[in-house]
Amino acid sequence: MALRRSPAGPTPAGSLEPVADDHLWTAEELEKLTPHDRQRLLDERVVTDLSSLAPDLVERIRQRGRNLMEQRGTASRTIEGG
Repeated sequence: MALRRSPAGPTPAGSLEPVADDHLWTAEELEKLTPHDRQRLLDERVVTDLSSLAPDLVERIRQRGRNLMEQRGTASRTIEGG
């Protein structure tokens, strides 16, 4: 689950909160939904604005990307800044 900075300030557990709600959808629940509603649920949980994520999470993602690029021999390309 991705985390974002809390817009209301620090939470009891720190300054991060889950991006999506805490409901864990079961396969049975999802199968009862229409394809449109399943897609809507997925679309609501996709994060497209990196500034809404914790900076340390973004850095870990970027570092993982750099490591994978090195392993695959594509290290000459860059992923910095987006």
